[in-house]
Amino acid sequence: MLHDVAVSAPPLDLDAVADDDFIEDYLAITDVEPGGIWFEDGVGPFEVPRAASDLARPGWSMFVTAARAGQKWHLLEVGFVYP
Repeated sequence: MLHDVAVSAPPLDLDAVADDDFIEDYLAITDVEPGGIWFEDGVGPFEVPRAASDLARPGWSMFVTAARAGQKWHLLEVGFVYP
């Protein structure tokens, strides 16, 4: 499900994204609410399908590539999820 979110991300000019607005790392989920997921270090929220947020649990980790454009974080790639 998160792969589908990443595939549907809008095209972003990553050269124009500030270093603080780009992440490529293993991160743990810190918070989950219906349709939203947050990661450690203040990364998020990410809009995700309700089915994805229903499955996600704080403490699970995954490899994440993401960028913030304006006020919104976009999931660009995801790796394996580790519960």
